[in-house]
Amino acid sequence: MHKMFSAVFVLSALLSCHLNALTLSLEDAERIALRENPLYLAEQEGVYQSKQRALQAISAWFPKLEYTAFFAHTVDPSLVENVDTNTTFYKRNLSSNKFQITQPLLSSDLYFNLQTKHLECTLAKEQEKQQRQALLLLVRKNYYTGVFRQLQVEIEKENVIYLKEALAIEKKRYEGLDAPSLDVTRSAVSSSNAVSVYYRALKNLKQAKNALVESLGIPPNQEPTIGLQERFIPIHTIDLLRKKLDKARGNFQKEPLAFIGAFDQNLGKTLTLFSEKEIATYLQEAVRQFPEVRVKKLAVSVEEKKLHKSYGQYLPVVSSFFDYQKNAGEPASRIFSKDPFNFAAGIEISWNLFDSFSRERKIKEKASKKIAAKLRYKYSVQKVETMLLDILYQIEDAIYQHLHTTSAVFLADKAMQQAREKLLIGKIRPLDYRDTLNELSQAKNLQNMADLQLISSYYELLYLLGRGKDY
Repeated sequence: MHKMFSAVFVLSALLSCHLNALTLSLEDAERIALRENPLYLAEQEGVYQSKQRALQAISAWFPKLEYTAFFAHTVDPSLVENVDTNTTFYKRNLSSNKFQITQPLLSSDLYFNLQTKHLECTLAKEQEKQQRQALLLLVRKNYYTGVFRQLQVEIEKENVIYLKEALAIEKKRYEGLDAPSLDVTRSAVSSSNAVSVYYRALKNLKQAKNALVESLGIPPNQEPTIGLQERFIPIHTIDLLRKKLDKARGNFQKEPLAFIGAFDQNLGKTLTLFSEKEIATYLQEAVRQFPEVRVKKLAVSVEEKKLHKSYGQYLPVVSSFFDYQKNAGEPASRIFSKDPFNFAAGIEISWNLFDSFSRERKIKEKASKKIAAKLRYKYSVQKVETMLLDILYQIEDAIYQHLHTTSAVFLADKAMQQAREKLLIGKIRPLDYRDTLNELSQAKNLQNMADLQLISSYYELLYLLGRGKDY
């Protein structure tokens, strides 16, 4: 699959710049980001690393086999001992060989280290999940920002066409005059300004596509070859938003003019589209599933295990050993001989009885880190409620904006049709025509902006609830 997409990107560079070699749906963009985004891939490597650290902690409980060998030739003879005859003499060639197997039997450090590494592995998985959902949120918002900028380009392009048409009509009307009339001059200025606004919209679209390409993790030079499959912002295809829109319409679902002039000073003070039960349900789910809260909660458990590990330093460390050795003493103290290897086995106990209160200070440090982790977790839980209410207010605000601007677009479009008819027969002033056109483009832009805010807030709600997909 990776090779297939790489081939597509290479091929796209060879095609004409007027064609979009790769038209992405939102699902395509999400798949590419999860496969190519470097920050997310680095997070996946972090999960792999944590698994390896957990396996290292398991391996520490199993036997360890070591072999050590020593050979030396001294310039001056060294005094060595023959262990068989208990005699000493001088020798230049010295050597030793030793095989040793050690097996931990009791070690609080190894025990709590194993538990800590398993928790850190779970924590790494949660961090990877958090990065995944944050990446999906970023891709979705960038994708629909690109769609919004695309719609903006179409609106400004339509403005240029209408204004050029009006300019041509004005020129024809005043044809034969020695100097252009004021109306023709102002129409020419408006047409020129509209072209400048159109170019600015193209720049904004390019910037939006660059942001999308960056979040996908693909080379920046692929931006010109990428197109967006969505031609509108699909708020009506999302079940939750559709239900809330119907609820906001109330009894005016079939009347497009219902919201014109409607003004409610209480809007924004309380939530009107979400019940207290819905809010409580969302809050409970967010506290359980919000990635940041889950990460902070696991961090508390990790610090708790590290504190237990510090207490374990008061206990002895017990291990067993088995040696198979020859001349295995201090270097330069055993002569190389043809004696057979010797065997040795036993138990080793190491117990730190006093270390000038170093352990106590470590315990206090770990206890403080645990308290700090709990406070960060508590703060993240408190922040969830604020974030949830902010998102729900944003959704409601965008819904009411959508309904008002939809009615405004409906009226502005009708007004524009009437204005064009009057322009053709000379029954409308050019200034009034331009005002009507500006009102239509403004209404369309406001409607698209409300739709972008609505779908962005919806995806932020999904992120807060720890959901990767739609309802």
